[in-house]
Amino acid sequence: MQKRRKSTFFGLITLAVLAVWVCLVSCDDSTGPDGEPDEHLFYIAPKIGNMVKVFSVEQESIVDSFVVDSVDESWDMQIHVIGNDSLLAVSSESKTYIVDLESKQVLSTYPYETRVFSRDSRYFFHYNQQELRTFPENGLVTGETGAIIGAKFCNQSEVLTYVYPDFTMGEMLFSLGIYYINGDSISNHLRYAFGEPIAATFNFPISSLEKVYVGISWPISGLVATDFTSDTVRFMKQFDVGAGIVPLAAPNDEYVFVSDYGITSFEFVPSEHIFVFDAETEDSIAAIASQGIDMVYYMIISHDSKYLVARPLNEFEDITSICLIDAENFEVIGAYDCGFLPGSISAKYAARNG
Repeated sequence: MQKRRKSTFFGLITLAVLAVWVCLVSCDDSTGPDGEPDEHLFYIAPKIGNMVKVFSVEQESIVDSFVVDSVDESWDMQIHVIGNDSLLAVSSESKTYIVDLESKQVLSTYPYETRVFSRDSRYFFHYNQQELRTFPENGLVTGETGAIIGAKFCNQSEVLTYVYPDFTMGEMLFSLGIYYINGDSISNHLRYAFGEPIAATFNFPISSLEKVYVGISWPISGLVATDFTSDTVRFMKQFDVGAGIVPLAAPNDEYVFVSDYGITSFEFVPSEHIFVFDAETEDSIAAIASQGIDMVYYMIISHDSKYLVARPLNEFEDITSICLIDAENFEVIGAYDCGFLPGSISAKYAARNG
């Protein structure tokens, strides 16, 4: 009997040690049992400055902060979590610094102002020279877009859409162009809407549906949808005259979120809402009041399409909070003070390298 008890005891010890070893080998502190992150983190840069703060959705608070010493504190930073979520690309003035998120040290520098990275971190758009390049090889893909604003990658990192100057009918307006990265082709696209030349602003392509959602400010201000293979538009929603339009598609390509901004001293009246559309059917789904901020100028969604963070336009430089929204139930969770005027925002686990 004593021998059997001893054998059972040592068997249990062996199983416990084996379980611990399996956990050490296969478990990741950053993910839950289903392999998904157990915490949603958003990295927030100030409108002017070199400090980055980390906001946790689960803790509903700022949980960390660090300073990017290479960036002058009087500059503005554009930030992107890249490199399988281990790196932070910090773009400021004419350079982009690649920062290791664990050590917070600058690993390398690129002589470009890199304000847009693809979701898979394989490409970036270099605004100084209007070039599409590979990361980290820094290889030139194309420099023929002529883009000046509004460059945006689709969620699958297959298509780049951009806004380029168009001198149609003797005046400079802004048209929408499409670049198929894998197909190595450029399509100057969508120059007219409603029978008139348009002024396109921000846009968001959805390659899985072969369409682009585009904000236009002329001849009316509103959101339109256009197909990759068409030069016609479908009108989605009209905003007040002079509005800038900010569309954003969820990573799962299910919903499109859009808001408006402008200059109230010019008698612009903001909607004070974020509107939601079904990305495939283009049906109106919801209208979310942007609690705690005046006008939404920037939005980003977590990798799993669950949470949306919106930051204010800050027309009067007086709002230091961000707005956190449940992007599945279209409800405001709360407004949270950053301690500075929020600028660029990126999401942990938003970048994926395969």
